[in-house]
Amino acid sequence: QLEAVLALARDILARNPDIEPWRVVGHSDVAPARKADPGPLFPWRRLHEAGVGAWYEEATLARQRAAVGPGPVDLLALQRALAAWGYALEPTGEPDAATRWVVRAFHLHFRPEAWQAPPDAESLAIVRALLERYRPERLAVLEPSPVSAAR
Repeated sequence: QLEAVLALARDILARNPDIEPWRVVGHSDVAPARKADPGPLFPWRRLHEAGVGAWYEEATLARQRAAVGPGPVDLLALQRALAAWGYALEPTGEPDAATRWVVRAFHLHFRPEAWQAPPDAESLAIVRALLERYRPERLAVLEPSPVSAAR
């Protein structure tokens, strides 16, 4: 089945060269409140290794883990990062329903072993590692400027 999905995805990408392979997503990424497929057993990492879909680099994740630090997650920072990644999410700093759905979708894709887990520092580190790899200009916008950091 994975080979069939890869063949289909590669064919679609070949016919649509304007679509970058890392932009291939699942239903749950597009409609987090309505869809849970392809689910936690879908091998997103293996798909990425075969050239389709996004995945973070381990060294980048380690760097982002250190930057995020241990402890409770800054929910507003996580919401902003998830929105920068591309999820339709309004950063409020509140653990609202939209945030819960988006975190579930994000975990289904990038933390399938913890897809039911609440958001934590690891969630933030992973999304920041993805931003660093694929959308560094969006990560840069999330960073405090030297002027605001000095205040």
